[in-house]
Amino acid sequence: MLSEKFYGGCDIGFISGKAVVLTDKGIAATAIVDNEILPEETAYKAFKEAFAKIPSVKEIEALSFSVATGFGRKKISFANKNVSDITCNSIGLYYSTPEIKTVIDIGGESIKAILLGNNGNVLDFVVNDRCSSGTGRFFENIARIFKTDIDSFCNLSIDTKKSFEITSQCSVLAETEAITLLAQGKPPAEIALGIQKSVAKRCYVLLNKVGIQPKIGAIGGCAKNIGLIKEIERLLNYEIIKPTIDSQLIAALGAAILARKMA
Repeated sequence: MLSEKFYGGCDIGFISGKAVVLTDKGIAATAIVDNEILPEETAYKAFKEAFAKIPSVKEIEALSFSVATGFGRKKISFANKNVSDITCNSIGLYYSTPEIKTVIDIGGESIKAILLGNNGNVLDFVVNDRCSSGTGRFFENIARIFKTDIDSFCNLSIDTKKSFEITSQCSVLAETEAITLLAQGKPPAEIALGIQKSVAKRCYVLLNKVGIQPKIGAIGGCAKNIGLIKEIERLLNYEIIKPTIDSQLIAALGAAILARKMA
């Protein structure tokens, strides 16, 4: 292992940091960590955790070349290059799951829809970052309102047929609607389904803006929200494909692939 070269990609989002370490043979290690105050601290933390999984190699200095992406990418001084997450997502998806042509990326503070060509190039994209409603931060707040953890909330609506409509597009007002309904004694599962439907509609609108081409994939932390994905599938009448690696690691993987090429 010591004779191998290592190439790193880190994706510093609003909630978590992700790192992928590649060799010339493939993926050597990955890590997902909670954010520190500074983006660079998050990047060090993610790479440190990744390298801890590689025998005989423990230090970030082992990287021959690294690329940073995500909202904090320009704050990573040790990275050799920083590249947009749109580009890195397209590269990571083409490497891992090339059949996906339309992508919904639901992250910590924004939702993006991306249309990809046959070679993985970006044909079009649209971003909804004016309000965090429907993002990872929003779902974390909602889970706290429901007095549960994020995983339990995401599963709460799966077996429910009835729902209460959540009308607000604003995260603060949507949370207020949920609080009001809970205080009225309405069934939590039905409120949860209303929230999932509201976010799914927002994703559906963005996907339509770029033009929906099968096959469709979901990435980002909220791609793990089973209740949300179920509602997006219902609106699309298509099955959402899971990437062959963790949906949160796609951009970091793309960054690592770029690092290997640039090196």
